[in-house]
Amino acid sequence: MKILVIENSAVHQQAAKNQLAEHDLMVVDSCFDAQSLIRKGDYDVVLTDLMLNDGFRWGCNEGGEIGSGVFVVLLAAMNHVRYIGLLSDTGRHAGWEAASLAELGGGKPMPITIQGAKVLLCSSDAGMIDNDGTKNWAKLLKALIEES
Repeated sequence: MKILVIENSAVHQQAAKNQLAEHDLMVVDSCFDAQSLIRKGDYDVVLTDLMLNDGFRWGCNEGGEIGSGVFVVLLAAMNHVRYIGLLSDTGRHAGWEAASLAELGGGKPMPITIQGAKVLLCSSDAGMIDNDGTKNWAKLLKALIEES
């Protein structure tokens, strides 16, 4: 499968490279960098972090990390990506974005469909974070595909 991962943490980027090595994989570190790749429509799967370093690029006063992973999900669905996963390692006390995701999912992966795309939204308590704190991208991918 052709997979795009959007993740700003070097640890989680390396985890994606290790866990998804058998796939045609591209890893970028921001929504800003992913936009043109998604719009080309070449990916079967888009997996993204919730909080990305897009604040200053989008003109947000606070800069730094913002919840632009939600934008990634919507953009991927609009561009006919078949499978889309959002995985946050941020606890509900880190901000409204993570708290909202945790509240919606209730500690479980939350499957939804957007414009025909299979989407799986996962908060930090949805069982997709390994004991060492790294994201388990392979587990997310498996759960996403099994949901369809």
